[in-house]
Amino acid sequence: MTRYLIMLVITFILISCGDPYKVIYGRWQIYKYESAPISALTDEEATGLLGEEFTFSKDYIIIGGIKIEHPSYKFREEKANDYFYINYRMPKEFICIEQEIIKILELGIDKSKLIDYKRGKHRKDNLILYIPRLIFYENELIFYFDGVFFYLKKIK
Repeated sequence: MTRYLIMLVITFILISCGDPYKVIYGRWQIYKYESAPISALTDEEATGLLGEEFTFSKDYIIIGGIKIEHPSYKFREEKANDYFYINYRMPKEFICIEQEIIKILELGIDKSKLIDYKRGKHRKDNLILYIPRLIFYENELIFYFDGVFFYLKKIK
């Protein structure tokens, strides 16, 4: 009887917690960007990425028109000041982050699935190769690509 009760409690806890990544599932779109002091992208190239859509689901990710099956996701928390200094050599305030702790979403993508993928001539054709993690901040996703921070908002 005790064993049954313990299993019932564990099942209830698992069901009530749900999928922690549900908050990112859906379609997202790049709607703005902020160039770092040194950037490999021109304003024209960065502007060309505005409107690009990303789709995240439990079963796949679509970035830059490339679909990757069976991704893995992992949230982790970081001290914002440390994270921005270590990764970008700039203060968190550069992209208007005020919180002390931020959530980082790490994408696990089986890169062997990209072997047949031919790299495009345009940077946006290669986004899938360069986005291993995103910042989840105030219901936006932010990623850094070639010296530019891109902001995504959920559209569906």
